[in-house]
Amino acid sequence: MSTSALPSSKSDSPSPLAKLLAGIPDVPASHILGNLPQAQKQQAANLFYFFIAGHGGAPNASPFAGEIGMRIKIVEMNVFDDGEAGAWQVMELEVTPDMCNAFGTMHGACGAFLLGHAGMGTIVLLGNATGFDSASLASTAQNLQNLHWHTTANVGETLTIRARTVFVDRKNRGTRLASCEIREKDSGRLILTGTVGGVPSMSKAKHVGPSTNAPTSKL
Repeated sequence: MSTSALPSSKSDSPSPLAKLLAGIPDVPASHILGNLPQAQKQQAANLFYFFIAGHGGAPNASPFAGEIGMRIKIVEMNVFDDGEAGAWQVMELEVTPDMCNAFGTMHGACGAFLLGHAGMGTIVLLGNATGFDSASLASTAQNLQNLHWHTTANVGETLTIRARTVFVDRKNRGTRLASCEIREKDSGRLILTGTVGGVPSMSKAKHVGPSTNAPTSKL
């Protein structure tokens, strides 16, 4: 598919947020699979850990559950075109006691935290790869989640987190939505499903990083 950046006027200049995000130092990303060029995988990984863990000069270097966020391993990133551009990615994380309630099962708030960042991170991934305003997701007018718990996640289990874009209003830079599921890695047991999305509050935020042509893939 064509992933050329959206045109902008010469008078436009990068926002302070875009400048901040463009200067994030690299995190390890050479292991990440998927059809994106390595430079885009690197950029997307940098953005993900900035938002989830305050990596690389965030105004708040110790955000909520940031230590848990830094333990997440990004496994794969892809973009696709099945009539409408989209993205999906896979992550993994071991369940540790600081993620759990008094009974040793993953706390509901932690599940929402993981789903929210995975879903919004996938929307940002698509924006960064295709050249629309990924930076605007740092501040949204709404951040809507719909969570469904199926089974518990227990200390010592490894989670596989999959997220995929469902709808992105690129033309109007408006509503965007992603679906997400969390499973136990070895058995495939379904733990949590949900949706997450938002409406950007910065209508003219610039995308961060280069855009390029990318091959087709589907989740």
